[in-house]
This record gives sequence, structure tokens and C-alpha cells, in this order.
Amino acid sequence: MAAETVTSVIQPITEKIVDVLFNATVRQFGYLCKYKHYIEALRTEAKKLTDRRNDLQAEIDAATRNREVIKDEVKSWIAEVNEIIPKAEKFLEDEVKVNKKCLGGLCVDLKSRYKLSREAEGKTLAISGLMADGNFGKDVSRPAPPPAIISSSEGFYAFNSRESAMKDIMEAMKNENVSIIGICGMGGVGKTTLVKEIQKQAKEMKMFDDVAMAVVSQTPTITKIQGEIAGWLGVKKLPDNDESARASFLWERIKEKQRVLVILDDLWGRIKLSEVGIPYGKDHRGCNILLTSRSRAVCNQMNAHKIVEVGTLTKEESWSLFREVAGPEVDNLEINPTAREAADGCGGLPIAILTIGGALKDRDKHVWKDAADQLKSSAPTNIEGMEEFVVSRVQLSYNYLKSEESKSIFRLCSCFPEDYDIPIEVLARYGWGLRCLQNVDSVEKARGRARSAVSTLIFSYLLIDGEEEGFVKMHDVVRYVAQQIASKNKFLIKAGVGLKDWPSINTFEDLTGISLMFNDIHEVPDELECPKLQALFLQENYHLVIPDPFFQGMKDLKVLDLEGIRMVSPPFSLSFLSNLGTLSLHDCCGLGDLSLIGELSRLEILDLSESDVSEIPVSFGRLGHLRLLDLTDCEHLELIPRGVLSSLRKLEELYMSDSFRRWQFESEEDSSSNAKFIELGALSRLTSLHIDIPKGKIMPSDMSFQNLTSFSITIGDLEEDPLSYFMEVFSRKFKKRCSRAMGLSQDMKISALPSWIKNLLLRSEILALVEVNDLENIFSNLANDDFNELMFLAIFRCNEMKCLLNSLERTQRVTLHKLEWLFIRENQNFVEICHGQLPAGCLSNVKRLDVEACGIMLKILPSHLVQSFQNLQRLRVESCELLVSVFEIERVNIAKEETELFSSLEKLTLIDLPRMTDIWKGDTQFVSLHNLTKVRVQDCDELRQVFPANLGEKAAAEEMVLYRNRRDQIHIHATTSTSSPTPSLGNLVSITIRGCGKLRNLFTTSMVKSLVRLESLEVSSCPTLQEIIMDDEGEVGLQGASTKKITFP
Repeated sequence: MAAETVTSVIQPITEKIVDVLFNATVRQFGYLCKYKHYIEALRTEAKKLTDRRNDLQAEIDAATRNREVIKDEVKSWIAEVNEIIPKAEKFLEDEVKVNKKCLGGLCVDLKSRYKLSREAEGKTLAISGLMADGNFGKDVSRPAPPPAIISSSEGFYAFNSRESAMKDIMEAMKNENVSIIGICGMGGVGKTTLVKEIQKQAKEMKMFDDVAMAVVSQTPTITKIQGEIAGWLGVKKLPDNDESARASFLWERIKEKQRVLVILDDLWGRIKLSEVGIPYGKDHRGCNILLTSRSRAVCNQMNAHKIVEVGTLTKEESWSLFREVAGPEVDNLEINPTAREAADGCGGLPIAILTIGGALKDRDKHVWKDAADQLKSSAPTNIEGMEEFVVSRVQLSYNYLKSEESKSIFRLCSCFPEDYDIPIEVLARYGWGLRCLQNVDSVEKARGRARSAVSTLIFSYLLIDGEEEGFVKMHDVVRYVAQQIASKNKFLIKAGVGLKDWPSINTFEDLTGISLMFNDIHEVPDELECPKLQALFLQENYHLVIPDPFFQGMKDLKVLDLEGIRMVSPPFSLSFLSNLGTLSLHDCCGLGDLSLIGELSRLEILDLSESDVSEIPVSFGRLGHLRLLDLTDCEHLELIPRGVLSSLRKLEELYMSDSFRRWQFESEEDSSSNAKFIELGALSRLTSLHIDIPKGKIMPSDMSFQNLTSFSITIGDLEEDPLSYFMEVFSRKFKKRCSRAMGLSQDMKISALPSWIKNLLLRSEILALVEVNDLENIFSNLANDDFNELMFLAIFRCNEMKCLLNSLERTQRVTLHKLEWLFIRENQNFVEICHGQLPAGCLSNVKRLDVEACGIMLKILPSHLVQSFQNLQRLRVESCELLVSVFEIERVNIAKEETELFSSLEKLTLIDLPRMTDIWKGDTQFVSLHNLTKVRVQDCDELRQVFPANLGEKAAAEEMVLYRNRRDQIHIHATTSTSSPTPSLGNLVSITIRGCGKLRNLFTTSMVKSLVRLESLEVSSCPTLQEIIMDDEGEVGLQGASTKKITFP
């Protein structure tokens, strides 16, 4: 009998292993035979993903209009899709061109067909993974946070003066005879913050079907206003022809809405609403228009039926806000009288209170006294003087900045267009070139100093956080003051104001800076005398033509940004800029011969990223002071002459991801004399390296990369496998915290890796292993030391790997304790995550686990692993043919103080597991799923139960009695039970069950009572399902009991 049992268990596994070996043999041949299949599969999956993206974007737009907060995972998914779809579409277009070259397939290029087929499979896998991750249901956002000290509209303080103004406006919006409402008040008084709060409350009260908002600004652009309103109304694309056609389209779209609110923020003059496409009054009684302006006259010009003035705060309100910002130290007896004087000196203006309060926080009493005296000496006398009054308040905050570096960064921020997301990295590169970051001897230290300055400015309310990590913005009032200050430092700033022509002023000779970025200037003067000019920002003037003599009179220029300009070739006079330290040609096309850049002997930062440069000239070898070279995404770069890189002895940072790949290695001949990889070893100061190395190369035995603090290195053919997908996804996921990433791919042998690569692997925070040979488990093959820095690990098609860890082969010690995401896919011989008991703390921080197409795995988390994964938040298991259970809890030793398992789990996805009989194997009374929000179970033919009847029914116990039986199973006996069971599914929002052929029911009656947040329940293709709800005694249909109606909360 025992022999029969063993045979019955082993036989299917043996058969599976035979199948695996056979499949591995024919898979390569399959790339040729199934060429069309792989291409069509990619086309189909790309279409599905595009449709899913479009549907989800519509839900995101709707949630955004409701002022809801879009979840980070949704935004990340959209970003990943937006990146992968264009690549798939370009690949399919290129495939069609290749076929045409081959006479429609009559002449077969086997090498090309193999490569395209394999690449198509890799992209299809990546897209399929995104499709599986993109099942958010209706759960794309969450409500705005509830009010605490301030309202949920950021920056809105519920003071009486603001509540009164808001009440007047809300009442006016209910009056059918009032179509246009004007809100006026000086800059910085809080008009925009007020309308955002009104927008939020009107939506909550369901006063309108839709709300749209557009920022008009001092230089209004009708097309920009139309685009912003269209976005709020869910219009993805307006007509491309002209403004009037767009206006007609918007007009009709708004008229479709019974009740709609249109907010026009920051008007400086009259605009014709009909030209924008906004119907009101007799044309649409249900359309309300709410506008803000610094001038009551503008409100009158717009024929506002109701005008509400937003004044300054009362003395009590001012002190309350000032105290909130400056901190509790203002209650100190020594400081309090002076602090109250300072608060009074802000004139009740919120922007002044925020900036002054932030500037004086943590300062001593002498600074407080000086500030109060200055504020008193510039008190406003009338309403016309308020503009100057605001400037003086922000100016004072600027004056109290402790470091000149913060002041310099502040002035640089004023060079960007209004409401622009300013990259901190760009500020750092500008700051380095202008020498305004003192006592730093490396680019990385300069970057840190710039970030510190930005933090100081945010802390002082002179900057605000941008839309994304690594970006900042300026309030329009603060920007105005910053430009005033910059003008005193001889800066000319006209950024993003729609200029068509070069500005006409008396003289440029005294200017130290010019910012004309983001305009539509076509021509510049033939020659410009600017002997003192140090910074010139001309980026994003797409059609700008620069004549050869233009730069001759700018010999002191230190920073030049020409990003996004389509030039025939760099003007000859560029070589005259002998003092230039930072040059950006990012996203420039038509660069041609760049030899003259080699004449810029003091150049330290050169950005050619995303440009169409095809060849690096030999003259670059003379850039002996170059510290940062950015060649990211230079897809056309084919030639870097040998010896150029090794000549850049001061180079600290080299960025070449998705760029040059024609490295020459030992024993290779190359008629083009391209750069040798070993040249990088001569760069002893290199601290940051981002690079791709083709497959099949013999690596140098020794490279001096011991100084690298930041790196992203991939070894393998990125065009043919999913390695690039893994690296992109996870680098983006962890970019806020990770700076070291490695990827190995394409038939590499671990045993043949040189020691310098192994050392970098051990220091990596992100690691992707794709089709790596002779890798049985990660430690016995890669290192004897621990991967204690690793945060993400992906293992794909490493078919010799049987387990991730083998604790029986090595001394047990804490390892992988920082790992957050473990991704295992298509590893045909992979049996288990760990063979043997895990060391304490190992894998204890894993938050996400993905296992896909690991054909001979029987269990995901057996008993000896369960307690190591107590921080697990997301689990996804797909296409594991022999898997029988997910969580095994039969032999789990639970201590008295540790009675909740999987309490962190938020999302559970189980797809195509044909032999899985149990999700939970064993006693589930100590499983707590109170954080679980989403469950998806699909195509699990043998599954009989999703939620066990006793799930989380934890008895209240004073004593836990643990005992073992002969099979070493741990049993827990609870005594003195005093309460009824309490199921733990209270946060579950979405449940999707499909294709589970033996499922009979889903919930018990007590479980249903706990589903207070459930929004979506989908059950399909489950032919044996008898009841959704089963009574707590296990009887379907509640026969013999009272037949009261059961409803979901």
C-alpha cells in the first residue's frame, strides 16, 4: 500500500520532469517553427493591454475629477504600460518591414526569424504579466484623507473668514440666476486654495454632474485652457485643426451635462468664454463659472453676477496659522511678544505667514527681534501698496535663508515657466556649472547639496513638492518675487510666455543670466555681446536656428541648455565658450559632427541623452575635466573611438543605459576601432556607471570598480529577452531608494563570472537573473557571503535552479533580510523557495511574491516558511501545473503572543492552477486577513473552497496548550473561550472567481456580515457552485432555519 502511494505521487512528477527535458530541447527549434504564432500572440496581447489601459485611464480620469487620490500601484502600472506599448508597436512595425524585405516571407532569413520570434515571446510575457497585474476592478483610487488640522484640500484652513466667503459662494452657485461668480483678492491670499475646497465640497454634495478647472495665468493660451477643461470632462483628444473647432466641440460637450461647474483660476484680463467653448446663461442655464483674479476690475470685465472678495486673515486667525507653522517655541515667554509682532507684521496674508513663519522656525530671539523690526518698517498703508507688501514679506523670508546655496537654487527655480515641475537633478547640474555649490569636490556631493538646499526652501515655504518624486514647484506669487530678486542679479527671465521673437532690450552687456526656455522663438541675433553672461537657458524652442557667430560674445558662459532644439549641427562659435562647465543637448536632433565640443577644455557635465548622436568624435578625448557624461537612450550611437573613454581620467559618472553596445572585448577584432570595455577600468574616479553589455562576451578578469556607489549594469542581449523588462519595472519601482542594480542573462555561466561581477552582485539592491546556467541555488553558486543589500530579486528560466536557498548546505545566519519583492518565473526544475529551515529573519521583509510557470512546485509556502513571510502584502501564483496548495499551516508552531498569520496580506491572485485543491492547508483559525482587499481566483479546476469556514475564528483564550502527535504536527488547544468567532475579511473590496470547476460555495453567513467594504463580486464559469453563502454549520441553503434575507453590508 505504501509503495503504491509513493508510486502514485512520484509518477506524475517523473512524467513532468521528462516533459520538461523534452520541452527544453525543442523550445529553441520552436522559435523558428512558430514564428507567426509568436508575432500574432504579441499583436493580440498588445491590443488587449492597450484596451485595458484605455479603460483604466477613463476610470482614473473620473476619480481625479472627483478629487480622489489615485493609488500608487495604479499609477505605476499605467507608467509601465505607457512605456512598453510603444516598444511593442515599433517592434511589430519593424517586423512588417523585415518581411517586406524578404519578399513577403518567400526568402526566409532563419537568424532574423529566430531573433524576432524570441524577442516577440519576451515582450508577450512582459505584456501578459502587466495584464495580470492590471486587474484593479473599480479599486483605482481612495477618498481624499479626512480633515484634521486643515481641510482635505491641501492648505485650506477652516477659519471663520474663509468659511464665510465659502458660504457666500456656495449659496450663489445654487441661484439659477447667477452664472458667473468672481473671487478676487491679492496674490497669496488663498483664492486657489479656496476654490479647490469649494470644488471638493460641491462634488461631495452632488451639486454638479461634472467639475472642470483650468489655470489661465498672466499669458493665457486658449488651446491650453481648452485642453485642461477637456481633461476634466473625460475628453481624451480635442480636434487638431483650430481653436474654433475645439471650442465648438467643448461647447457641445458641456451642453450635454445638466449641471456643470467650470473654474477659471488666475485671470489677469478679460477672455471670451465663447472662444474657449464655455456656454452659460441663456445658452446653458446649468453651467456655473467660478473665476479667480487679483483684480475686481477683471471680475467686472467678465460680467460676474456675484463677486466675493477674499480678504486677509483676522489677527486671531493669523496668530493661529503662524503658530502652526513656526512651532510651539513661539509660546516661549522670551520669544512670544516678538513672535506676535512678527505675525502681525505679515498683515494677515497666508503666503506671508507661511514663508515668514517657516523662515523664523528654530531661530534665536535676536533673529526674531530683527525680523519683527523689519516687518514693522514696511507695513502696508493702502490696498494699492499690498503688492509691494507681499514682495517685502517673501523677500524677508529669502533674506533669512542661512546659506547662499539655498538662495542661488531659489533664483534658478525662478528661471522655469509658471507651474512647472522643476527637476532637482537639473538644478544640481546647473548649480555645479555656476559654482554656486560651495566646497563640494564631486558631482554626487553637489547633488546632495542641491537636495539639501531644496529641502531648506520647502521647509521655508519658498518651494512646494512637485507632482513626482525628485521635482519641485514655485507658487506663482513666490515665483514673481524670485524673478524680482533674480532681475537684481541681472537675470532676464521670460520663460514659457509664448515668445515668437528674440526679446528687444537696450543692452545685453550687463546680464549674467538669460532664460527664454519653453517659447517658440525661431531666430536669434547673429551675434550677441554678453561679456558677463554665465547662464543661458534656451531649451524647448523647437524651431530655433542658431547662427554660427552667436556665442562669440559670451566667453564667460558657464551653463548652456539647448535641450529639444532641432539643429543642423552645433554652431561653430560654441567652441569659443572656454569657460563652459555644463552643456545640455538632451533630446536634440540633427547634431551631426560634434568635434568642436572637444575644444571646451573646462567642460565638466555633458548631457547628450535621448539625442540622435551616432558617433562620438575623437576630440572628446581632450575633455580632461569632464566629470559627468550622459548618453542614456542614444539609440543611434554606433561608434566611440578607442581611447576616448580612457582619456577621461576625471570622469565620475557615466550613463549609457539603452545606448551604445558595440563594446570590444579581449581577442575580438574590429575594423571600426570601437571602444574597448576594459577602458572603463582606467577610470579610477568612477562612482556611477549605467551600462549594457551584449551577451557572449569574455569579460576582463579584473576591473577596478571598487568605488562605484551607484550602478545599473546588464549583461545580455536586451533585444531578445525579458531582462530589460525586469530592470525597467523594478528600477522604476525602487528608484526612490535604490541606486545599485544588476541583470545577468543569455546562457551565462555563474562559475565563469569574474570576481568583480560577483562583488557587484553582492552589493546590488536590484538583481535580475534570466537564463543563467549552472545555478542550483543562489548561495552555493554565487557567493559564500550574504545578499544583505538586495531589495528585489527576479529569477527567470534558470532551469538548473531547484531552490532559492539551501540552508542544509551552509551555516544558518540572517540573509536577504531587506528583500521586498521576489519574482520567480518559468524555472522548470524549481521545487521550493528554501530547502531546510530558514534562518531567523531571512526573507522576513518580503512584501510581494510572484511565482509563475514553475511546473513541479507542489507548495508555495509550506509550514517551515509560513512565519517567515508575515510581512507579505501581495501574492501572485500562476500556471504552476503540479501545485496542490498555497499556504500550508499544518505544522506551524505559533507562540502565545503571535496568534495572527498573514495579517499583512492585501492582494491574493491565483490563476491557472489545475491541480490545486487547497489555498489554505490546515487549521486556519489563526489566519487573520483583516488587511486583505482583493482576491482573484481563476481556472483552478480542483479547488473546492476559497475561504475556509473557520478562517480567522480565533477563540478568546487565557491559555494555549501546545502538543505534538507522532507526525510532529503542532496542535493548539484553547481553553476558557468567552466570545463568538470573528471573521477577518472586513477590508475586502474586490473578489473575482472564474473557472473553478469544483467550487460549491464562497462564504459562511458570519463571513458575509464582516464584508463591510465589498464593492465588487464576480463569479463565472463555476458549474458546481450551489450557493454563494453557506450557513456557519456547513449546510447549504440554511434548511430548517429561519429564512430571513441575507444581504451584504
